Parts: sequence; C-alpha cells; structure tokens
Amino acid sequence: MPAIKKIAFRALVLGNLFLLSPAGLVPAGLAQEKPAREEPVPSYDYRIGANDVLEIKVFGSSELDRTVSVSGKGMIDFPFLGWIPTEGLTVEELTGKLEGGLGACCLVNPQVNIRVLEYNAQQVYLFGEVQKPGVYQLKKGKTLMELIIEAEGMTRKAAKGRVYILRRGKSERIKIDLDEIIKNSRKDVPLQPGDMIYVPESIF
Repeated sequence: MPAIKKIAFRALVLGNLFLLSPAGLVPAGLAQEKPAREEPVPSYDYRIGANDVLEIKVFGSSELDRTVSVSGKGMIDFPFLGWIPTEGLTVEELTGKLEGGLGACCLVNPQVNIRVLEYNAQQVYLFGEVQKPGVYQLKKGKTLMELIIEAEGMTRKAAKGRVYILRRGKSERIKIDLDEIIKNSRKDVPLQPGDMIYVPESIF
C-alpha cells in the first residue's frame, strides 16, 4: 500500500476509534478495573477491487508496461497470461502472481512493479478482535456476518454481543449483537460503502 494510503487509513481509524469504542457503555468502576491498553494501530494492505486503475511495469520489458482497469468481474487482461483474477489481492500478491506467470511462460526472473493509480472500489473497514482485520471490498448485498466470515471469524477474545458500526457521514454508532444474528439470519445487517466495523475485546 502506498505510504499516503497507509497514513490516511491510520488517521481514519484513530479519528473514529473513540466513536466506535464501547467504553461509554461500560460502568465507570468496571472500566477502571480493566483500563484500555494502548496498542499501535495495525497497518492494513489495500486490497484491489473492481474499477481500480493499475499501472504495471515489467523491468527490462517495456513492451509489457501498461495501465489497466480492473473489470467489473474483478479481473485484468495481461499479455501472455490472459484474464487474471485480481479482486481481493494486495499489490504484493498480484505482483507475485504476475511474476510467477511471466516466469513460467516467457521471461527469466521477471521483476514487476505495480502501482494503484485510482482507488475506485467501494470498501468497508474491519478491525478489532477478528482473525484478519483490514480493508475489504464491498460487493452489492454483502452483510455484516458475511464480512466476518470473509475475515475468517472472530478471535476468542471477541465480544460478540457488542459489535459497532460507524456509518460514513454519521456520528452515531450502531450496536450489533452477533449472537442474535446467529440465532436469526434475518437480523443480519447490510453493509454500506465506507462502514467502519469494530469488534471489541470482551471485558470478562
């Protein structure tokens, strides 16, 4: 992820962490018994999505250099390799895929450099007590539970009964009880572009 993108995401997380934090819902005495731990905000790699524009350069093979747009199906068309599934990959992962493909077919020790020129995919942000926190592409109709599953579930420390969503452009946070969704899937919550989802650590 470009440095500017990492800094912007860290600022976004820090700026909204207070709104998402469940501290305001915990009794004062209990909060004092278990003070919040100061931990560094993790760095998340951007995952490529539909309609993103990528600049791809191959060292020593300028004829392969090009700027491509990720299709609506999450793929790019590249010489010798054809259509390549791209959506959901990080830049590093796609770089490895292109280098592996070119090395297998036509180049010796290819060196590929990829840069995201335009970030056009709709995204949501997931952090806290989940297995794979980060930035996720938002496909039409995706729900909170589907996102949790995509992140390979929650950790053992997760407070499933108080997950929080902060909507873009709104100051209030939405409290979600995942146990209720597990009991009744109809209560699952559709996600919106820009949603920030925080799964806090259980206080018990």
